[in-house]
Amino acid sequence: MREIKFRAWDKQRYIIGPVGTWDFAKSYPDPYYTLLQFTGLYDKNGKEIYEGDIVDDGHGLGEVKWLMEHCSFMVRTIQPSHKYHRLESDGQLKETEVVGNIYENPKLLDVSHDS
Repeated sequence: MREIKFRAWDKQRYIIGPVGTWDFAKSYPDPYYTLLQFTGLYDKNGKEIYEGDIVDDGHGLGEVKWLMEHCSFMVRTIQPSHKYHRLESDGQLKETEVVGNIYENPKLLDVSHDS
């Protein structure tokens, strides 16, 4: 079973930091923070992968998102195409590397997000 934990984007200080488990995370005031859930997966370097991370996985650069209609974390590849694909679920991804996140590195995908 995967560990359920979160990190948060602080909209006032423009930083990302760990917030721990759901019980702790749900106490964060919504207008000030955006919660980002741990996927339970690690990139090829052993780095945890969270929602909002930008990954390079052989399909191009893309953003990790939770898609309710698929009940899974998926990557929306922005460059070179706008397609969704699943993250491999073997625990340690052999081709995937976290290269940033959508809040601190939006230029990687040439997109903007509310701060």
